[in-house]
Amino acid sequence: MRPNEYQELAGLTENQDYPAIINRATDAGVLLKLCVDLKQGIDMGRKLDRLKKLVFYGKDFRPLAEDAVDRRKMDIIGETERVNNVQFIRLLHAALGLATEAGELMEMLSDYLEGHKPLDVVNAKEELGDAQWYVPLGVDACDAELEDVMQTNIDKLRARYPDKFTEHDAQNRNLDKEREILEGGKKC
Repeated sequence: MRPNEYQELAGLTENQDYPAIINRATDAGVLLKLCVDLKQGIDMGRKLDRLKKLVFYGKDFRPLAEDAVDRRKMDIIGETERVNNVQFIRLLHAALGLATEAGELMEMLSDYLEGHKPLDVVNAKEELGDAQWYVPLGVDACDAELEDVMQTNIDKLRARYPDKFTEHDAQNRNLDKEREILEGGKKC
């Protein structure tokens, strides 16, 4: 599957009822939550970026106060068997990279939402491009082909939304059918 074909097919499953979306997003309570949660996402993205740079790029890491380890999690210290797995490490790199790029995209959106900066589509494309770098890394770590992953995703979305996105279909998913598709079962 070509990336442009994937983009077109994926677009069929996007909720494009923009007036309803904007109406929900502009509700005072939702708008406040959006601002607060974007900031939390940005903060988490920055923390994960520091971790990614330490583990994968060898960048110096100075713990912050909020990095204190929960004592209940201390039993994992010394448990290296699960970390000593190249597939896990590669998937971790992909996950941290996607999360940190998402955090940077959220920061640009937050700056716009709060009136600090204009909507920066050039920066958005950069962050989306950076995120795209991590997707094939993760796909390769799964010993899969990007085209197959894209096609399987489209097949899953076609099962969920036979014609196009509807809120009814989004709220009434057949998870068994979707899992069958993900596991390589029957197509739509």
